[in-house]
Amino acid sequence: MNPLHPTDELYFQITTDNYYFQPIQTTPPENQIFYDPVLDGSAPIPCTAQMGTTKGKQRGKLPAWTKEDYKTTTMDENKRWMHRETEKQRRQEMTRLCTDFRSLLPLQYIKGKRSISDHMHEGANYIKHLENNVKELQAKRDECKKLSNLSPVVVSDSGSFSTTDLPICVIVHPFPGGIQIKCSYSFRKYVFPLSRVIDMVLKEGLDVVNCTSTKTDDSFIHTIRIEVPHTMTGTNYTELQKKLVEAISSSCSEEILSESENC
Repeated sequence: MNPLHPTDELYFQITTDNYYFQPIQTTPPENQIFYDPVLDGSAPIPCTAQMGTTKGKQRGKLPAWTKEDYKTTTMDENKRWMHRETEKQRRQEMTRLCTDFRSLLPLQYIKGKRSISDHMHEGANYIKHLENNVKELQAKRDECKKLSNLSPVVVSDSGSFSTTDLPICVIVHPFPGGIQIKCSYSFRKYVFPLSRVIDMVLKEGLDVVNCTSTKTDDSFIHTIRIEVPHTMTGTNYTELQKKLVEAISSSCSEEILSESENC
């Protein structure tokens, strides 16, 4: 048999990759179909002008970035980063301020309230409450100033009022919780014991808290502390001061009259 003569017989070929025999069937040349990788789709198809300009443009390379493009992109990223950092700091600052504000409010104002709007509303109420307290304290301060500005009233032997240092001296000034009255006069000229001073104070509707009497070489010094009601004003203090001076001075005239009658 001629090995070059075409036939349909099978031959066995030994390959180095496989350890088994693989039968190969030969085909006559007139019946062979040659392998074309282009038709099979495994080979790349060269791009030509006739295959379409649009598709060729789409597959073209992207344009290279310039320094200006990188600079613009970097600036945009920096702006976004700065915006995020600024917003973050703002939120942290607001949180800290709200915490400090909540710590300044009394517990009865924020009890059961958690939202920031409720805290702001209660803060406004607390400020109004403090303003009212300040107004009340200012009124009390002005009243105390009026009392402190009262000069000691003294009277001479003739009974005329003056502000000089004469034997009769009555001072009314405030102290915590009320007022204090000090009466000073010569016991050689006036007969006006502490009991009469207390009796006059009680007739004015005032409550005596404490009283003391001190005797010096030539005079008595009576000190009386009384509790003052809220309805009493500086004008009432002045009236009480004058009444005490008149009572002490009248005790002198009564003593003189009694001595003249005895004569």
